[in-house]
Amino acid sequence: MKKVISLVLSLVMLCTLFTSTTVFAGESLDDCGVYLATGISTSTQSLDISPKYDAPQYARKSMSEFYYEQGVYDDFPWAKYRNEIKTIYVGEGVNTIAPTAFADMPILEEVWLPSTLNHIGGGAFAGSLHLNIKYGGSKTDWGWLLFTSDSDVEELLTANITYAQKANIKDVDVDGVKASYVYTGKAIKPNPTVLLKDPTGFADMYYTNKVDYTYKYAKNKNVGTATVTFTGINDFNGTKKVTFKILPKGTAVKKLNKPYKKQIKVTWNQQTVQTTGYQIQLATNSKFTSGKKTYTVKSNTTTAKTITKLASGKKYYVRIRTYKAVNGKNYCSAWSGAKSVTTR
Repeated sequence: MKKVISLVLSLVMLCTLFTSTTVFAGESLDDCGVYLATGISTSTQSLDISPKYDAPQYARKSMSEFYYEQGVYDDFPWAKYRNEIKTIYVGEGVNTIAPTAFADMPILEEVWLPSTLNHIGGGAFAGSLHLNIKYGGSKTDWGWLLFTSDSDVEELLTANITYAQKANIKDVDVDGVKASYVYTGKAIKPNPTVLLKDPTGFADMYYTNKVDYTYKYAKNKNVGTATVTFTGINDFNGTKKVTFKILPKGTAVKKLNKPYKKQIKVTWNQQTVQTTGYQIQLATNSKFTSGKKTYTVKSNTTTAKTITKLASGKKYYVRIRTYKAVNGKNYCSAWSGAKSVTTR
């Protein structure tokens, strides 16, 4: 990464590199400071902010720790140059940009930000338009960075960003794919939305098909488990798989008879397509939480079953669903509506 000054220069070199340079510090100007070193070159219209590399214990310190008490942007040491700065370099090791740090810079065009950054203060780039950002992390890292910031992020969301690292598509969230669908006889193709969800609810980051990823379906026609595989492209790599179930069409109870004492005869509509058989459920309350029993009918052409050994004069509720066995696993339709009858 080319910079006006190298981010690995010592603080002493930072102090002497430019003839027109402002260097600031926390407690002493003689040793170029405690937290950060800054170089402002009026000849190249650039601002360079680097951690103090000869004091690694301070490398994780942030601009905000030093400047939160400084107030608005007029108090930053580089503020008097804000009409001249076109490029800003923020070195690796900096993790926070203070609020309004780079606000009201009318000719600012390019900003280099480190992968170590995890917070951008409110209005840090307020007033900047059409920013070109060179970011040391990945597109996913950038999304999390925005989400954890209290910044007015409009300038950042519209910036042209180049990422130094590839993001892994497996880290994204996928919406728009339900857990299950009903068999239709045609390939089922949900329309997924790929995004990085903001845990604070502020702003989710959405990604674009054929720009950030591609996707394809497998086994998405017949009853069973279908797969959507997302493959990262451009700023993403890796794959992510999302599965959903395809369930058989359901059926319904046609009628309930009580041919003999302590018996119920259940009759239902036949459903043979992508169906192995039926499951009948009986209970003594309408919520199917009391006295519940389930009976399996293994033929999809059968349409009636007599249930015996029930209590006499008892009200029973009955419902039914279809199922299909695929590779030793049963895929079941939704339960039908319930009908009730009182035994003899």
